[in-house]
Amino acid sequence: MDKHLHTCLDVISQPIERAVADHRLSGAPFVRFANDAAMIFAGFETIAELLEIDLLREGTDGEEGRMMTGRQKGALLGMINATSRVMSCEVGNIVAWADRHLEEADRGRRL
Repeated sequence: MDKHLHTCLDVISQPIERAVADHRLSGAPFVRFANDAAMIFAGFETIAELLEIDLLREGTDGEEGRMMTGRQKGALLGMINATSRVMSCEVGNIVAWADRHLEEADRGRRL
């Protein structure tokens, strides 16, 4: 798995999860992120299938013209890496927002 995507899947702490479950923190940003991630993973699955088809065509007579070039393959892999970085930044922003919101709520309760 791409290291950026792996990071995205494991950064939301238990206090944030509990705050969402207890309705002290809006779950909307997390839902939007999850929906975006689902669409991205579906796209990644399609890219993987295209690369697999291309591998199957390799060495088959008459298929040379239908195969992807190295540049096309590199572009697909580059898109996966770039999207992974963007999603990693996005989850970081959501977590930072949640942490700020929880800190403000805690300060309000102490006053």
